[in-house]
Amino acid sequence: MKTDRQTRKFVEQNFIAMTRKILLSSLFLLFVSTCLFTQPLLEKSDSTSQEKSVPSKTQIKVTTRLHTRGMFLYGGRISTENPAFDVNFTLNRPKWGFFFYKAIDIKDHTSDNNFSLLAIYKNFKVSNRLTITPHVGTFLEQAHTVADVGSDISFIAVTSYKLNPQFTLDYTVLFANLVLEPEQMDWVNRGRLLFVSKHIDVTASYWHNNHVFDEQDHMSGSLMANYKIRLSDHFNMNVGATEFVILKTSSEEELPKTNRFLVSVALQFVK
Repeated sequence: MKTDRQTRKFVEQNFIAMTRKILLSSLFLLFVSTCLFTQPLLEKSDSTSQEKSVPSKTQIKVTTRLHTRGMFLYGGRISTENPAFDVNFTLNRPKWGFFFYKAIDIKDHTSDNNFSLLAIYKNFKVSNRLTITPHVGTFLEQAHTVADVGSDISFIAVTSYKLNPQFTLDYTVLFANLVLEPEQMDWVNRGRLLFVSKHIDVTASYWHNNHVFDEQDHMSGSLMANYKIRLSDHFNMNVGATEFVILKTSSEEELPKTNRFLVSVALQFVK
């Protein structure tokens, strides 16, 4: 019996390891092949059109925010109960883009809210309403150094569908810890409904961190309302409020069911 259990455990471990390798290789090949083949097809289709395309300009966006609590928007969890600060730099080119995100716990520089996320991405406009944006980047844990244990390669894919000029529905899948620590591989799904107007933005979000590759499992949701104030042609100020709730968790001790309310103030530069 003991030998049978050991054999089953060995087979399960090897099966999980093989699945991780296949998934990582598939994601990498999908991203590379999509970048290589989809864009030429789109360009060829555009060239046959009688309408002349207007070249897009490079956009630079820098956003700094101050929060009453720290929240990880990709993972769907409160990362610190302390006041937090973050900065987001985005460079959006006609065919590709880059973003850098840095989060800081103002009171505790060793908490989970001290990290960076940087990635390159490419927008594929499938139709006037549907856009698919794959990202490849790295998540850096920074509680003690620039890249602590736990820093690794990540893959993010965002599928966005514009219902009308005001409403957008998007789905995001995040795979973390793909290379250096595959035994800690994580898979998070996020769905959002976004309402955008001249002065008010409202976002309803839902997250599911499943236990396909790890033991942690939680579901969470939030409702965020944001008021925008235009200061000049390039500067905006935003004031927002978010209600966040943990709906389900596999570990009450590590991530208890709770409600949290946070307020954010942001200053944004766009060029």
